Amino acid sequence: MRSLVKFTVLMVSFFAVSSQAFAAPHVERLARMRLADAGETEFVPVFSCATEGDRVKQIKFRISNQPARIDSVVIWFGNGTKQRLNLRQYFAQGSESAWKDLPGRARCVKFIKIKGEAIGAVLNTPAIIDIFGVVE
Repeated sequence: MRSLVKFTVLMVSFFAVSSQAFAAPHVERLARMRLADAGETEFVPVFSCATEGDRVKQIKFRISNQPARIDSVVIWFGNGTKQRLNLRQYFAQGSESAWKDLPGRARCVKFIKIKGEAIGAVLNTPAIIDIFGVVE
């Protein structure tokens, strides 16, 4: 009887771990930020570290309401390291960047900082930037 209980516990544990390990990656919006004046830096927290399974392997940026320029992006990871992306790219209203790979395996993202500016016909209106991630 004991060996049956041990076997059952072992199989349940195996399937629980394997289902987490092989969960299909999906796209989630990680954050939304507003970017206004030239050279402005916007800093937002990202909660991809809330659970053990929320690990990001790629990110992209979508500009929704008016054109913007993104000069650079700094991404802080859960282990304290950071990565800088020098985009230096103009985005039309409604456009988005290509997917940007994060180094190594999928990682916990704590904060994202974007430096750039809104370039629009509507004066004093910030560009809204949605940040999406491929989450495992």
